[in-house]
Amino acid sequence: MTFLASDADGGSVPQQIADTIRFLQTHRAEISQLTSAAGVEEAYFDFGWDFPYQQSIGQSNDFPVELLKLCAECGLSICVSVYVTGSDYLNS
Repeated sequence: MTFLASDADGGSVPQQIADTIRFLQTHRAEISQLTSAAGVEEAYFDFGWDFPYQQSIGQSNDFPVELLKLCAECGLSICVSVYVTGSDYLNS
């Protein structure tokens, strides 16, 4: 199953995190029930983050404790998919 917890784009990391916290707070019981169901081998939130090509040499984002606690309570892992963006990269 796939659920959309945030419609913020990959450049809006703080918004993605805030939306996900609200989603987990609202649906905690249902998610916990799904993740503990027989046959469920993995469950995670996959954050899609942009990494601007040639605009920086690194990027740091942190997960607030509130998000980590909610994910742990629900039996969820966290994944981050990083996508290189920028016209220089896309046109090479």
